[in-house]
Amino acid sequence: MQMRKEIGMAFRNLPPGKKCKYTRVGQGAVAHVKGEKPKFVSRCVPERFAVVVANLMAEQKAVTCSLGFGKLIELNCGRLKTKLCDWLVDRVDIARSTLLVHGKELELSPQSFGYVMGISDGGMHVELNGDMKEVSGYLDRFDATSNGINIKKLAEMLRESKQADDAFKVIFTLFTLHSMLCPTGGVHICPSSLLSIKDVNTIRYRNWATFCFGRLVQGIMRYKQEKLGHIGGCLLYLQILYINSVAYWKVQRDSSMCPVAL
Repeated sequence: MQMRKEIGMAFRNLPPGKKCKYTRVGQGAVAHVKGEKPKFVSRCVPERFAVVVANLMAEQKAVTCSLGFGKLIELNCGRLKTKLCDWLVDRVDIARSTLLVHGKELELSPQSFGYVMGISDGGMHVELNGDMKEVSGYLDRFDATSNGINIKKLAEMLRESKQADDAFKVIFTLFTLHSMLCPTGGVHICPSSLLSIKDVNTIRYRNWATFCFGRLVQGIMRYKQEKLGHIGGCLLYLQILYINSVAYWKVQRDSSMCPVAL
């Protein structure tokens, strides 16, 4: 969280003449960026997450902190910049696990993901296999269908919730994972996602950074290899990492290539 505050502060304190270098490019390049639509759909929706967090009561926010998501709920980044993410995804080298921007390689790793997104590994494997009868109560509660659990249902339940009980912990964790940290290509969530969070006492100890980073890598790899129309995973991680590299690590950008949008 401190890193993100420093990024924003560094950008706001730039002189106007220097700041404009990071917010626009040459006339021809701008036309090129504006004229192209993103080639994919992403279900990583930070603004939806922010709306839910804003409506939480103090006790509920305290509970999210106990689950290990305290830093994440402080995130305030607006919308996902899909055109910027499109540009970044093209520059991800899956084999080397790097992001190549402006002649510099940025390491992509679970550790980096956890640092940027404010989550961590607690030592316990994220389990996706098990007896689904153990979560049948939640499936009924979430009106799950053969397609899975609709994330809009979770958002609705969180808006209406006034409790900070175990049910809230499960709903919030599931919503957080699939709206921000490891969204899939659709609006439905696989019921097996409940298996690692049904015991609320172990939620904070799961290896969320490794799991969510792996889902992003898998999403980008499938997008590139299978020519999909969507990308699963947290593209927000790439966006923040890139903006951090320019505004905080002072990576010199090629102004003819891509604007930085904050």
